[in-house]
Amino acid sequence: MATEDQKARYTAVFKYQDTNGDGHLKWEDWEGPILKYASNLGLSKDSKECQESLARARANFDRLLKDADKDKDGAVSLDEYIAWASHWGKSGEVDAETRKWFDVAFNIYDLNKNGSLSPNEVLVFLSGFSPKITLDDVKEEFKARGLTDSMDLDNFIKLNNDFWGSKTNTGPILSKIV
Repeated sequence: MATEDQKARYTAVFKYQDTNGDGHLKWEDWEGPILKYASNLGLSKDSKECQESLARARANFDRLLKDADKDKDGAVSLDEYIAWASHWGKSGEVDAETRKWFDVAFNIYDLNKNGSLSPNEVLVFLSGFSPKITLDDVKEEFKARGLTDSMDLDNFIKLNNDFWGSKTNTGPILSKIV
């Protein structure tokens, strides 16, 4: 069962990701920001890099639908999202399928494809949860985790487990979500 702080965090993330404000997450809510991000990088929608990112994001969205869309209407409601998000980070361990999901997400944001995420790349990832998160917040989070200028997949998974599993909204990143 999610704490009130977790429900507030999950609701804030949901509302931020629900780009058209209709109360349901659909593929269009994820596709639009990726296309905007690609455009900001000077990439066209048809570029190889954009198409690869869209394919990876679509695979993750399909996984979200599979896991969270209990009424099978092709969208995820706030209640479904909270129920789905509540399971993340509980044990600190991830199964093979979840690790694959994180690997896909990691590779979407590893823009220079060097096998690690810089603070800027992590900021791009976290900006999908809240526009309030700054590069200084990410650098503070890196420092708190004993990281300097890069984050590997295992630390990315731990960051996500801590984000979803934390019972309170404290810390450099969590305090910026709600």
